[in-house]
Order: sequence, then structure tokens, then C-alpha cells
Amino acid sequence: MRLRLEPAHDFRSKVFYGDNTFHLRDIFIDEEAYLEILRQFLTESIENSSKKVALIGKYIKTIKQFFGDLESFQSESFSWLLYIIYYECNDSQIVKEVLSAFDFPMWVFYSNDCDSEILDFFLYHARLSECNVWKNYTRGDPIIGCFLHKKYDFVDILLKYINVPCFVELDYSFNTLQRKSKLLTSNTRNPILIDYYRGQPARERRISMQRNFLALMILDLFENLPSDEGVLALRLLWRAIADSFFTLSEWMLAFGNQLDPEILQQVDKFYSEIIEEDTSLRSPRTLQQHCRVTIRKTLYDCQKLPNGIELLNLDSRSKAFLRLEN
Repeated sequence: MRLRLEPAHDFRSKVFYGDNTFHLRDIFIDEEAYLEILRQFLTESIENSSKKVALIGKYIKTIKQFFGDLESFQSESFSWLLYIIYYECNDSQIVKEVLSAFDFPMWVFYSNDCDSEILDFFLYHARLSECNVWKNYTRGDPIIGCFLHKKYDFVDILLKYINVPCFVELDYSFNTLQRKSKLLTSNTRNPILIDYYRGQPARERRISMQRNFLALMILDLFENLPSDEGVLALRLLWRAIADSFFTLSEWMLAFGNQLDPEILQQVDKFYSEIIEEDTSLRSPRTLQQHCRVTIRKTLYDCQKLPNGIELLNLDSRSKAFLRLEN
């Protein structure tokens, strides 16, 4: 008996054969074909199993070993795996393993499959398992990122687990590029085009970079006729920080040579109504506000935000205040 070796596209073999017998010493399968077979096997095993969470927990190391991450494992969308975890898993360690297998911030900001409920779920279990899901996020602050990406409904969730946003130069640079802005006229909702440098007030030292950035966040919301989520996000942001409120005089000082005074009056009214505070006079925030910021920072530094609020010996109104509810 003789065996003729014919090379195939996906296989390479080393063959020994004699008159009556033969054996294959080695069989090599093409790496892409192997990974596709493995991907199909893992996917179908999870989909057909009655214990999907247990299988995901068992397979996640294999996925990371052979594919690197979930994005490479399921190039079109891996959100179906995350939703299995969301609906069926209560084990924070399994959730932690899953979180380590994909770029969580990128998924939050760019995936249409992420909503506020599943975000809350993952951040809750990340806190319980002491998993820092933002450690590799180098594009700025996640709360500010929600404003920049218009993911306003996520701000409420993030502020449950993060005390305040950190204003970093990367976010500032991204949001202060020169551009044409559609700002509204003082009497109508018909937009007019105004050329202005978004970072000019800070460059000319009329206000600080951080104040300039905060002002632009307000102007962007005013410009785009914000949704209820945008209004709530801005209100919560100002409840979380200790910065003094903007006044009409500061708006005039910062943007008076760029924007029409009547528009700035509308911006000031729009802003004061959103934050539900009197902004007629420039003054430091109250001692109560500074206490809120300090307590939240202490809880956050101890990895106790938000659950630690309920452990404090405070009345229900004070606890609601720390949760930014009033």
C-alpha cells in the first residue's frame, strides 16, 4: 500500500508510509482555520448550554489566550455575551473576569448596546470585586467623556461610583478647538453661525482653563436644545463639584467679545434654571456643599461609594444629599 500526499490549503503533514502500513507523525492545521473552529465551538457551546454563565466563566481564559479579547473573539458584536452575564450572573468574580477581556470604556462610549442599566450592573460588580475598569482609559475623564460623546444618561450612573470628574488637559484640548458654532438668536430658535475660539477666554486669562471647559459644556447643551438626560447630567455635575456658580458678569467677561450679550443672558437664565440655584451674585459654594464633596471623596478613596453612604449615621435626607438627589 502506498499513500500519496497531496497538499491541502488548510493542512500541512509529515507522512511516513510502507508497503502495508503508514502513520502521520504530525498534522498542522492553519491557524486561522483552527481559530474559526474554536470560535464556533465556544459560541455554540455557550448558546446551547443551560448553564451559560458557568461556561463563560470557564471559557474566558481560553478566549483571552487564543483571541486576546472579546472584540477579536466576536468581531461583529460580543454584546450578547455581556447580556448573558447581565441577566443571569450574580458572581462578581466572573463579572471581573469578563470585564478584563474587553475594552470597557470603548464599549461604553461607542457601542449602541450599552445602556444605563447594564452600565450600572457592571460598575456595581466592579466595585464589589475591586476591579478598576478605567485604569487603561487614557482619553481623559469618563464623566467628561459622557458629555463629549453625548452619553448624558450615563452621567447619573457614573456619579454613583465616582465622586467628581477630573478635568484633564486632553479633554480640554478636545473641546476647545476652533470651530463654527450654531448659537441661537436671542428671540427665536433659528440658529445663526458665529465664528469663535472656544478656548480663547482661557488663553487670554479671562477665566481659568477649568472654568472655560465648564462654560463650554453649558454652551454646548444650550446650543443643542438638550434632552431631559442632558439637563439632569449637568445638574448632577454641579451638585458633585465645589466650583462656584457662573454669574452673568462672568459670562460677559469670558465671552462678551465673542457672543451677543442677549444670547449670554439667555445662557445665564438657561444655566440657573438647570442647576436650580440663584446665580445672580458670585460667591463660594456653601459649607454644606464642600462637606458633600469631601465626604464623597473620602468614600470613593476607600472604595465605599455608593454603598458606604447607607452605613453613615445620618438621616435619610442627608444620605439623599450625598447621593446627589437634592
